Amino acid sequence: MNKTLAIIVAFMLSILMVESALGQGVTKGLTAKGIKAGVNLAKLTGSNVKDAKMLLGIVGGAFVEYSVSPMFAIQPELLYSMEGMKQKDIVEEGITVTPKWTLSYLQIPVFLKVKPQASGNIKPTIFAGPFFGILMSAKATASASLGGQSADVSVDVKDFFESTNIGVAFGVGAACKLTKGEITFDARYALGLSKIDKAEEGTTPNAKTATFSFLVGYGF
Repeated sequence: MNKTLAIIVAFMLSILMVESALGQGVTKGLTAKGIKAGVNLAKLTGSNVKDAKMLLGIVGGAFVEYSVSPMFAIQPELLYSMEGMKQKDIVEEGITVTPKWTLSYLQIPVFLKVKPQASGNIKPTIFAGPFFGILMSAKATASASLGGQSADVSVDVKDFFESTNIGVAFGVGAACKLTKGEITFDARYALGLSKIDKAEEGTTPNAKTATFSFLVGYGF
């Protein structure tokens, strides 16, 4: 995991150094800040994870963009991200039980953005970079239904998960210029590199996060 992050950071720094050398005299600085929100399609992966299905969650927060040239920028974000997974329904004696694991993170991604030069008001972007997540809460929920009646049971399981999560994310987006500010759209995939489940007797931690996100934002 550390080697992978080192390669990513080295790659980002090398691009910025080349761009800095080629872009002397180009205006640089804070070029945008704003808010964004959207939805997650998340699940957990790993050999110990059984019958995982996508969990629909919410994601949202704030961002700033610091341009080093017209084509390259650094964009850190501060997001609330709901992740986890559903599991396959369990049916016994006419009772259907749907297990669900919901993990809420304070997530801090730092992206290197590539902004291909394009005419018109719509500007495409490509971005990639590492993220660091701080676990805020973790709940295991079982929804049971029988004969039209249903009930939910929720248990706090935060102690069974690591307090942090490290990974990489990448995606594509677009910014649509307005009279004041801009509307942003992006789709991304975030892959956890660290194991988030704690070791228990007879088990080896290997669960990792895998999340698709779709966000709409406003920059000013």
